[in-house]
Amino acid sequence: MLAEIGLGIAGAVAVVVPLGLLATRQTDRGGVDPGAWRWAVLAWPLAAPMALLGLLGEPSPLSAGLVLPWLALTVCAGFFGLRRLGRRAHLDLAELCLDVALLYLPIGGIWLLASRAGIPLLGFDEPWTSLTAAHFHFAGFGLPILAGLVGRALPTLADDATGEEPRGVASAWTVPAWASILGPPLTAAGISLSPVLELFGSLVMLVAAVGTGGFLVVLALSSSLPRSVRRMLGVAGAVPVWTSALALLWALSQVLDSEAFPALPFMVRYHGIINAVGFVALGFVGFARVRIPARVAPPGVPFSRLRGGFHVGRWFFRREGLIPQDEPAPVGLVDNLDVFGREGVEGLHDLRPSAVHPVVRRFYEQTGEFELAVAPQWFFPASLVAPVVRAVARMVGQLELPTDPLSDRGMDGELVTLRDGPDGRTDVRGWVRLHAGTERPVFLSAYAHHRYGGVPYMNIAMPLPGSNLTSILRVDPGTLGGLVFTTRRMRGFAGDEGVYLVTRWGELRLPMPETLIIGPASGRAG
Repeated sequence: MLAEIGLGIAGAVAVVVPLGLLATRQTDRGGVDPGAWRWAVLAWPLAAPMALLGLLGEPSPLSAGLVLPWLALTVCAGFFGLRRLGRRAHLDLAELCLDVALLYLPIGGIWLLASRAGIPLLGFDEPWTSLTAAHFHFAGFGLPILAGLVGRALPTLADDATGEEPRGVASAWTVPAWASILGPPLTAAGISLSPVLELFGSLVMLVAAVGTGGFLVVLALSSSLPRSVRRMLGVAGAVPVWTSALALLWALSQVLDSEAFPALPFMVRYHGIINAVGFVALGFVGFARVRIPARVAPPGVPFSRLRGGFHVGRWFFRREGLIPQDEPAPVGLVDNLDVFGREGVEGLHDLRPSAVHPVVRRFYEQTGEFELAVAPQWFFPASLVAPVVRAVARMVGQLELPTDPLSDRGMDGELVTLRDGPDGRTDVRGWVRLHAGTERPVFLSAYAHHRYGGVPYMNIAMPLPGSNLTSILRVDPGTLGGLVFTTRRMRGFAGDEGVYLVTRWGELRLPMPETLIIGPASGRAG
């Protein structure tokens, strides 16, 4: 039985993982691959043969040493998955499946090392260490990627008349997609903790495998993919009906403590091996024959490199030497509001600067002429922590948001030109907003703008200790000639919008939607 498990892991090492890495590849806008992905791909020609040798024979220190490069490869893949997840502006379920698969792969690498070293892990020894390694290489890595590739391929089912996916198909696909994400850890936890939880995890995996297989069959029958690809996907999609039923019977036998159900060696042979070859590997080979692009914008947002120390404070821009000596201060956040114009972008309304109210236009082009009045209002439960937030912000010297409707009613401000080089963006302007009559900053922000795919964005970075908080705001037309700056995704369009924590190690998208509505009110921008 151990030999058959090892044969399955060998298939993952030789076929599934390299094809999975190719499927998850995500270059930035300059065509450059992330470093972690490059390291994983470059390591495979060395790590794979060594791992295959390490799978031969009995567990030993030599076998463990031979699979160490494979563990390093899986860790690189995990970092790549984290990088993919952190840089994406929006939750896209197909891409999330691929991210999670990459994050699960190092777990398989750790259990493979324990298996080859002959060391029990979390109280389990053979055959469970090998089985867990195989589980996370196939069910953890392979199945979510298949589900994600199915999600990418759904547009190939588009109706010829409307050009849209059949109604309800995308909604139905989300069920096996989420199951493929949740199933592997639930099953692993059930084996460790409870037969009942294991049964539940097996049910979730059943939904993931049979559902994903069903959509492979749908793609085989109705999509516009090449015929050779559809044949492979059709065969692969039929396999999980048999193999998942066996997995459910096995989990039921653990709950009932019965020997009337399939034994473990039978399961390895007729569930594990057939699933590995006929479902995951064949599905990967089918999708490898056609390039289906992601439906999200590629990474490459121009982020500011500015980072603060423990205290940011009022004089940060001057203290860091960011203000050029020979350039005058700007009069507005932009020289001309026309930089935010757009036309003909699918999924978005056109934005014509000529239709913007003159007061709103002047606010952005002549910002220094305006006085800022504040009417702070904190809602429950955020109001409970507002005093603490303000105390910490005052200590840091940044983001000291107004909290008192009576005293926090005005802001002083200053616009400065910033040097592009240290920031990393172009046409950067600093805007310091102070509590009226004080030197305490409410916000200290570096403003820039960029355009991608015909869509302009306001790009705002606020220095924080060791990092910055960046808001990438899409500009939409508002009512009465106003403008709406938002990080919220519009249905049918996914661009650069988002709020990110930017550090020297990379960017992390935060679940913090932001919307600013700018419009004329009593002759002023409101």
